[in-house]
Amino acid sequence: MLVFWVCAALLTAGVVLALTRPLVIGARESGQAPAATDADANVAIYRDQLAEIENDKARGLLNEAEAEAARIEIARRLLAAAGPVDATRAAPVAATAQRTGSERAFFAVACAIPAVALGLYLAFGSPGVPGRPIAERLARAPTANTDVEELVARVEAQLRANPSDGQGWEVIAPVYLRFERFSDSAHAYQRALDLLGESPRRLSGLAESTVLANDGVVTETARKAYVRLLELEPNRAEAHFGLALAKEQDGDLDAADAVYHKLLEEAPIGAPWRQFIGERIDAIAARRAGPEKPAPQQGAGLNPGPAEVAAISGLPDQQRRDVILGMVEGLAAKLKANARDPDGWQRLIRSWAVLGENAKAEAALGEARKALAGDAKALGEINAFAKSLGLKS
Repeated sequence: MLVFWVCAALLTAGVVLALTRPLVIGARESGQAPAATDADANVAIYRDQLAEIENDKARGLLNEAEAEAARIEIARRLLAAAGPVDATRAAPVAATAQRTGSERAFFAVACAIPAVALGLYLAFGSPGVPGRPIAERLARAPTANTDVEELVARVEAQLRANPSDGQGWEVIAPVYLRFERFSDSAHAYQRALDLLGESPRRLSGLAESTVLANDGVVTETARKAYVRLLELEPNRAEAHFGLALAKEQDGDLDAADAVYHKLLEEAPIGAPWRQFIGERIDAIAARRAGPEKPAPQQGAGLNPGPAEVAAISGLPDQQRRDVILGMVEGLAAKLKANARDPDGWQRLIRSWAVLGENAKAEAALGEARKALAGDAKALGEINAFAKSLGLKS
């Protein structure tokens, strides 16, 4: 408690000094002797001129009449210059009054700030409640009202005392991930793997947190985790996606695009991850097109936004299918208006195939071939894509 009051006194003194410093400076400046005025300088000059007149008279340069006339003229000027003396004499009085007012304001502020602060603390604070150091709080058993930050601090304290507690690392790793402490999460998952061994959950968490900690870049640590995850569970979609993303970042666009298309074909209609796969396919198409060609419209076709995905997923089966059919037909209408879109044709063909409408998929394939006639590269990609879907040539 004594430490608290000492700190409070120091903080109060600092605030008082910061607020009253201008008053102190103003008081000091007003207490200084006033600077010499122009009138004072003129008086000194005229007095020197009187002395010169006396010297000239002594040297015989001026007679008595001339010297007297000169004295009268200088006296007149001297009186004129000394006229504002009353105002100058009043300046020290005004300065004294100003200094007195500044001093009063200084003492008023210096006394008011601590008094108001103490009154507010006594009214709204809890001066009688003893301090609760973090060590003391962690020593007590948690209750239903214990917040998440304190629970995290408890686990961290336990891990500092026992760094080989693999269960503790595994517990805190996803909490770090939720709090967006990605580097801490990756470290915790790595420690859990080292102490407890490999598991799909730990490998997936290590890969995800490592990618997020590196701003979406699939590092070698994340890549190895994805590879090992696929060895344990070959059908883990996020591992396939992560490795495809690594290929895309390495510049192997063909391999990445093939994996993305395979994932999109296998994903259920309305699955939320279809959006992310579609975005990567669009990104690869944009990179292939280059700056001289317009990139395909991102999210076209069956790549709805998250809100649309959530809305579609909550519909009854038949109604959901009707909505998806409407989206596919909308894509078909767009391709009629802009038929020179190889990626759009692939999305349309894939959509019909996923819906089980193979006849419509084959019809779309025929239309695509007609629309892309003369573009050997686009036709080759369409034919290879149709073959991968098992459609009739």
